[in-house]
Amino acid sequence: MKTVIRVAFCALMIAGCGGSKSAQIEDLKTQVDDLTHRVKSLEDNLLKNEKQMIQQQQAMQSMHEQMRNMEDYFNKMQVGQSAVPR
Repeated sequence: MKTVIRVAFCALMIAGCGGSKSAQIEDLKTQVDDLTHRVKSLEDNLLKNEKQMIQQQQAMQSMHEQMRNMEDYFNKMQVGQSAVPR
């Protein structure tokens, strides 16, 4: 995040040579603040999505374990039925 801000700040300073320096500096500060907020928002969204993905993976693991348990139970029932004489 800091690298993005530094690069954007430098690029804007180079591109903005000439005119009122204090106005340009204020404009650059505004743009850097905007970029900072955007990056923060993206990082927050990424964190939220990563947490959601972890929850989904945990739910899938739980479902997979339940499916294995049901298969084991079904297999035991089949073995038990085949062992009963008719």
